[in-house]
Amino acid sequence: MEQDNYLEEREYISKKYREVSKRGVVLLDKMNKEKRKVIHQIIKEYKDVASYDIGDVEPKQVALRYHPYVKGKVHFKKLKDEGTAAYKNGDYDECINKYLPLLYFREPRAFVYAHIGLAYLKKGKKKIAMDYLTIATSISRLEGSRLDYTDLVKSIKTSMDERNIVMREEDFLQGVVESNYQKLDFRKIIDYLNKNNLDIESTISKLELNEEEGSIVILLCAYQYFLQNDTNKGNEFLKVYEKSGFKTDNTKRMYQEIIKNRKIYPAKNEDKTYRLALTIKTKKSNKD
Repeated sequence: MEQDNYLEEREYISKKYREVSKRGVVLLDKMNKEKRKVIHQIIKEYKDVASYDIGDVEPKQVALRYHPYVKGKVHFKKLKDEGTAAYKNGDYDECINKYLPLLYFREPRAFVYAHIGLAYLKKGKKKIAMDYLTIATSISRLEGSRLDYTDLVKSIKTSMDERNIVMREEDFLQGVVESNYQKLDFRKIIDYLNKNNLDIESTISKLELNEEEGSIVILLCAYQYFLQNDTNKGNEFLKVYEKSGFKTDNTKRMYQEIIKNRKIYPAKNEDKTYRLALTIKTKKSNKD
């Protein structure tokens, strides 16, 4: 009986091998410890596939990762930067093509799985997206990083409408703060402010931003000051938002994220292109 089970599992893995060689990863169904042990033993017969457990409690899942031999040097940072740029530009196929080779060597970081999963989600490939995002979440916990796609995966499983899925995806990839940073083009707003020597409230008025956009700008100013370890100015802009009468679900999430992370922002390895030389003033401080 045990021999029959072993042969059955080998046939099962043979089919999954063809799948993982095309997709990069495959997440198997939950299984007990004994069955996982057999799966790991079989996978050792494949030189270009790695297997590892996913999950915190029994029964756990087994993740399969394709890692063929790659001749020559893999330029990790170049591929990462190009893949990230492709994602931001909406070229999700290119993002996947750039990130997939990063799965092929060493032990990939959680963000590699995350970018591929989110790109597949954008393409409407929900099943494979869930596999990548589930693996990303598990590895993130081991790394001690902050990527958590649990709610996003649940939302996909319960067939949440596509609009809400896209919103949650952006929240988890960059954080809702940095997502709004990109959508509102905060850099241009600050350039306008500095060029015309204006306070932030006058800038919001001059640019005819609506109430939500104005609140977003104020919160982004707080975010930037916390990044630069200027706690006093960061808190000053948070208070401006707190006193405002207009708040949306989006700005509330931004505010909560900034409050939660303001102490760790200075230690973040931020892309320097996101940092601005700020001399922003609220209207009150400008009068002072």
